[in-house]
Amino acid sequence: MDDRTPAKGRPKISLGMPLCNQVKFLPEALNSLLAQTYSDFQLIMVDDSTEPGPGKIARQLAAKDS
Repeated sequence: MDDRTPAKGRPKISLGMPLCNQVKFLPEALNSLLAQTYSDFQLIMVDDSTEPGPGKIARQLAAKDS
């Protein structure tokens, strides 16, 4: 297997998104990512905020996506 070829079942692209107290913008940002035509990616969200809510919103949207 070529080193540049992802292992079977693994996404080709990994995206990191810090949630950082941005509850106001999170649904729009996540829905925009989920609406992309390219689907072979994983999104890693890091909830380091002191504000409640980003993790809950992220879990709700993740449940809608395969």
